[in-house]
Parts: sequence; structure tokens; C-alpha cells
Amino acid sequence: MANVIGTKWGPNKIGTKGGVVTWSIAGAGESTNNFDAGGGRSVNGSSFLNFDFRQVISDAFAAWSSYGNIEFMQVADPGGAAGASAASDIRIFFGPIPGRVIGYAFFPTRDDSAIAGDILLDTLTSFNSNRADFRALVLHEIGHALGLGHVAANSVLTPVLSATSLQQDDIRGIRQIYGRQDNADPVYNIKGGGTVRILESPANLTIKGNSRDNRVIGASDDDSINGAQGDDTLRGGDGADSLNGSSGNDDLSGGAGADVLKGGIGRDKLAGGAGADVLNGGRDKDTADYSSSLAAIAFDLAVSSTGTAGDALGDTLINIEKILGGAGNDTLLGSNGVDRFAGGDGADFLSGRDGNDNLAGGNGTDTLDGGAGNDNLVGGSGADLLQGMAGKDVLKGDAGNDTLEGGDGNDTLDGGHDQDVLNGGAGNDALTGGRSADTFVFVDGHGNDRITDFKPSSTVEFIDLSGVTVLNSFGDVVAASSNTAKGVLIDTGGGDSILVKGIRLNVLEVDDFLF
Repeated sequence: MANVIGTKWGPNKIGTKGGVVTWSIAGAGESTNNFDAGGGRSVNGSSFLNFDFRQVISDAFAAWSSYGNIEFMQVADPGGAAGASAASDIRIFFGPIPGRVIGYAFFPTRDDSAIAGDILLDTLTSFNSNRADFRALVLHEIGHALGLGHVAANSVLTPVLSATSLQQDDIRGIRQIYGRQDNADPVYNIKGGGTVRILESPANLTIKGNSRDNRVIGASDDDSINGAQGDDTLRGGDGADSLNGSSGNDDLSGGAGADVLKGGIGRDKLAGGAGADVLNGGRDKDTADYSSSLAAIAFDLAVSSTGTAGDALGDTLINIEKILGGAGNDTLLGSNGVDRFAGGDGADFLSGRDGNDNLAGGNGTDTLDGGAGNDNLVGGSGADLLQGMAGKDVLKGDAGNDTLEGGDGNDTLDGGHDQDVLNGGAGNDALTGGRSADTFVFVDGHGNDRITDFKPSSTVEFIDLSGVTVLNSFGDVVAASSNTAKGVLIDTGGGDSILVKGIRLNVLEVDDFLF
């Protein structure tokens, strides 16, 4: 006859389902002093068991769950002494137990204390290759951890072990406490904050977060995780995962498999990983993150929102405002709306097409094409080519020997570090070379431009007038120039001019110009 001690997991009422109970295996060096039968420090099971003891433990939990209406999920152990952490409901320790006791377990408690359900398995007993005896012990102690006491016979819960599989009294007992297994899809509600790292989960599990900043790392199963409120970090791992950030600024990563990621409300970052994923940012400004992709990714948003290469192959983007590339030579082609691309590593090609776009090359030798609209282009490190094209554009070369071409419109060009070439194109442009030696290029029809930081007499920084028809020599430049309150104004013909700010005409030399 089953011995039901009266406390259980889940709702207190006997006969109701237990929900999802987490379990873990503690590592070495943790105190086991809180066990009445033990004392000392835990050890690794592999130090005295020469078989797959983890699988035996997992199978034992599955055996109880196959009859009782309770589910089990293995998580990474939180660490610390027995009774020090409730992050895992049932923590299993390996450690020495004096005398003839080979296992000890705490019953569940109504207050869900941290020590409730924890199990100590004796390391002074030699199981060697006897999986059956070890399985009998584990079934026995898990039975206690679920709310069953000792019985006299015909059970895995006899004080002296004999049965190596669940008997009829065990099945009746677990069903008396939790009801009969109904095979409904289980739901696990995260308790508190911190990190939940799932190692093994029941089929069709849904994990629900709370108002705190949850961090959930899935296993290789098909995970369904809802972060709820808070700034959540959700990692699906392998499998076809469904991740929902809900509200808050969330970080979602699907891993391998065909995943569905939903950012919800807030500024979210979505990384599908390998596989044909659906990335739906939801409300606010969201990012499709391919920074972990080693292979080149490709999107042509004017044709389709589905990726065509690398980790983006087969991915569908919905409500995504920014695409972040990876380590490969990425190709990101924009729509006719507002696009935000960051190339990351590699020699990337980014084109905004129409609209007011933001393009950032990152590391590598990148090509950025703003297209029509008022665009913002940043080259990053590497020898980049930045082309503003039409519109009022802002181009920043950053590190590397960059080439900046403003195109039409009143543009602002800043070379940044190293030796850059700046060509404002048509329109009234502002050109800043930045650090190191730069070359400022002008052609007929360039507009009324200004150079903000020209360094005369440097022999390494130049004003290139080879494309200006009316200026063919230094004498032509002197004749066409005048001092103003802001600097030297050079008339380049056709109504165009160059204002070289902060200098006087007498400091200019022939070597400052290219003809």
C-alpha cells in the first residue's frame, strides 16, 4: 500500500497535477551538511560510476512521469551547498553517507524551501557496473522527493532495496498524489530571475517568463519560450524553436533549426541562426542579428524579405528595422524605404537604394551606396568606398584609407583616421579630412564647397584640381583666390568655389595642389 506523506509539488491539494519540476546534478565540492544522513563535500558521479548515470537518472524521472501527472525538466545546476538555492527544484548530490544508508532525500514542502526534494546518493557504496542497483536507488529516492514514504513490500520504496522498476503500489501512490498522466502539453512558469539553462525537457514544453529580466537557454528540443515582461534573453538552441520576447528590450536567438522569433513590444534583437527562420520584430525598432554567421548573408529587400545566403538563407523578416551582418562578405540591398544595415566583419556591399538610410560597414573593405535620400554612411575600419549618391548625405570614413564620394546634394564628408580621398560631388559640401594626410578632389560643377581642416605645406595632403577646367597651374589658383574672414576662397569657375577654412593665401604652395 502506498505511503503518501501529504506534501507535493504544484498545488497543495492531493490529487492535482504537479506541473513541471526542475532537477539538476550538483558538481563536485558542494557542501552536503544539510542532509541529516550526510556531511562533507559532493563529488562528481563519474568519479565512482562507470556507466551513463545521467541517463539512468533521466530515465527514472521519466518512469515516474509516465504514470503520475507531473513533468520533469533537467536544468544546469545552480551551484552552492545543499539547501542554498531553489533555482533547481530537485538537486541530486553524490557524497559520502556514514553507516549503511546509501541514499537520502527530502520530501516536498508546502513552502517550497530550497532543500525540498534534494537527494544525496552515497559514494561509499560501490555500484561499479550494476546499473540495475543504481536505478533502483534513484527510483527510490525520487519517490521520496515526490512525496512518497517507505512501504513494507512490493515497491521501489521499501527500506531495503529490491525492486528495480516501479511496482503497482508505486503507480497507485504517484497517481494518488498527482493524478493520472493526461499527456497535456506542459507549461513551466519561471520562478524569480537568474538564468535557466535547460539540458533536457519534456515534449511540447512551453516556458513562460515573468516580470523580471529572464534568461532562458534551451536544449536541443523544440522549445517554446515566452519571456513576458522584462528585458529577456532567450536562447532556443537546436530544434525548431518558438521564442516570444513579449514586452521589453529582448535578445532572442533561435540556434539551429527552423525557428519562429517574435520580439513583441520593445527594441529587440533577433538571431535566427542556421535554418529557415521567421524573424518578427513586432513594435518599435528591432534588429535581425547575423553577427554569428561565418558565411556571407544576402538580402535584396526590394525583391523579397527572404534571405538568400548564409544563416539568412530562407529567413523571412517581418517588422525588422535593421540588419546586422556577420563575418562573411555580406550583400545587403535595401528597399525604397528607410533601411539600416551594419555589415560587421568582411568585405560587405551595402546599398540603401531610395529612402533615408543608415549604412555602417564595420570591419573589412566595404562598399556603401546610399542611393537616393538623405543617407548616413559610416565605413568603419578598412579601406572603404562610401558613395552618398543623391540627397543630403553624411559620410564618415572612420579608420582606414577610405574614398568618400558625396554625389548630388549638400553633403558632409569626414574622412576620419588615415589617408582618405574626399569628393563632395555636386552640391554645396563640407569636407573634413580628419587625422593623417588626405586628398580633396574637385571637378567642374562641384558647387560651393568648403574644406574644414586642410594642412598646407605638408607635402602629403593635397587639393586635387585636375578635374577643374579653368585651373591648370598654381598661378591660376593664386589669381582665382582671395582672403576672407573665414579663410581662402578659390573661384573654380561656373559659379563654383572652394573655401579653405582657417588659412591665408600666403601659406599655400604649389605642392599643395594636383593639376
